[in-house]
Amino acid sequence: MSIAPSRAGARATGSSERTPRGGAAATPEKKPSLRAVWPMVRKLITPRRGMLALGFLLMAVNRVTGLVLPASTKWLIDDVIGKREVQLLLPLVALLVRDRNKLVASAAIRNPKIGDAEIEGYARSRQLSDEVIRIISNNRQWTRNYGVKRGLVMNPKCPSGSAIKFLNFLTDRDLGAIMRSRDVPGPISSQARRILARKGKK
Repeated sequence: MSIAPSRAGARATGSSERTPRGGAAATPEKKPSLRAVWPMVRKLITPRRGMLALGFLLMAVNRVTGLVLPASTKWLIDDVIGKREVQLLLPLVALLVRDRNKLVASAAIRNPKIGDAEIEGYARSRQLSDEVIRIISNNRQWTRNYGVKRGLVMNPKCPSGSAIKFLNFLTDRDLGAIMRSRDVPGPISSQARRILARKGKK
């Protein structure tokens, strides 16, 4: 008869011993502070700070373009299309002519609204692609302009055959400058020398 109380007492004692464990597990863990975690975060960010900066820059550009696009669309519809002031597109054409995509640049240079002054500047430009310079040199209307012919001859990107042909239309003064120029390809400067020699000038 005395065994039962002893078992009950053992259960009571065991339960009393297990209670602290259950109570300790139920307490919430303390969250680490930012000061304690910051060295680890900085260690992760430092090698990637360039990519993060680029990401923030792209986000800023995206925000700005989102504000600019409605205004530019209104300008295109009201002024360019509504008032038919196509010449307002020339600054945009000037950017597209310098595009790295040859198809885009070639389409831009064929814009019928481009004037002789713009073509003369493009003929001298060494920043344009070879294809754009070739299109200019093959256009008979543009190459009637003396400034365009001179600009093409002094542009290393102009095809040699076209440049040599245009030499015959240049003045002796320009031929002398081309002959002495270090920026002109050798065959072009040599041809300029021969033309001057035939004229009895050096």
